[in-house]
Amino acid sequence: MHRVEPAPPPELSQAATYYRYDDHGRVVIVDSLGRVPAALRHTAKPIALPTPAAPGGALQQIMDAPAQFHWPSFAAGVGCSVVVALLALAFRQGMRRLMRYALVAGAIAVGAAAYFGWVRRTTGQDTALFSSPKAMIEDARSAVEKMNERTREQQKVLDDLQKER
Repeated sequence: MHRVEPAPPPELSQAATYYRYDDHGRVVIVDSLGRVPAALRHTAKPIALPTPAAPGGALQQIMDAPAQFHWPSFAAGVGCSVVVALLALAFRQGMRRLMRYALVAGAIAVGAAAYFGWVRRTTGQDTALFSSPKAMIEDARSAVEKMNERTREQQKVLDDLQKER
């Protein structure tokens, strides 16, 4: 089986430095010093925007996830399915229906908690074996808040530039 490596994400950290210069009363912002006219390069001022998290963190793992097949997770899913099927067959022969449903629901709940735990471990959020959907939602909220904070920092830099005009 041939494994295809995902394309690397665009380099976000290199887009964090811009240059500002004045062109006959008009403020111009460019992404490299080479785009500033030679006659105005001595007046160009660098602008450093906050950079995102370094590649290799949780975001990078999420981006790489579709290209990777995780055999332990697959085996756990098959194992849970086999256990549920065996429990259903075993309890089919004489056990009460309510007890059968309770055991099957319990097996499904344990499998789901293990799956959520695996997802949180692979994204670097936690090391627990079991987890809940609530914890995953909190992880997502935390990630959104971090991104919003970064956006606010960038907006502040842009507002400061507007005030300088």
